[in-house]
Amino acid sequence: MERCAKCKKSKNIIHLGYTPYTVCQNCFSDMIERRIKANIRFFGPLKKGEKGFLIENDFRPVADFIIKKTFHKEFFSLTNNRDEADVLIDCRSMEEIVADFLDKVLKNESIVSSNIFIFCDIPFDELIQYSRINGIKLENPKKKELNEILNSIQIQFSVIASFKNLIKSINSPSSSHSSPS
Repeated sequence: MERCAKCKKSKNIIHLGYTPYTVCQNCFSDMIERRIKANIRFFGPLKKGEKGFLIENDFRPVADFIIKKTFHKEFFSLTNNRDEADVLIDCRSMEEIVADFLDKVLKNESIVSSNIFIFCDIPFDELIQYSRINGIKLENPKKKELNEILNSIQIQFSVIASFKNLIKSINSPSSSHSSPS
């Protein structure tokens, strides 16, 4: 009988395609929520009283659910008016972000963004599974297919790691540009 690699229970087991480990639904949800919190810290961090706007996407209901579950509304809240927002939250799946990132790199377009990429390291299929486990209704999300080489989840995680490092280096102040005090 298969057991969850984390809690050792054997109920409602989920197989993740990129690891030999299996997890139960509760541990899976916790894993997804931990990744999202890490992404918010990485691309944020959020400040008390800020308002966020969820950029329209198939996974917007998932982002809405997790943000409302994670943050007290006095600390961080969502607005339906983009002009009122302090922070834009990108709700695309890992595959969509990788495809867009590579497209911009290949076209030599700017990739600078101040958005919070909440699901940047969460595959499409895991977002679908998370929404089912938590009773979040989605309106026919469509997986954007990448070319043959990107179908490997390990390659997608590598590209996302590069994406995060690039955004971090672009957004951090350069020590070579600062003047001595």
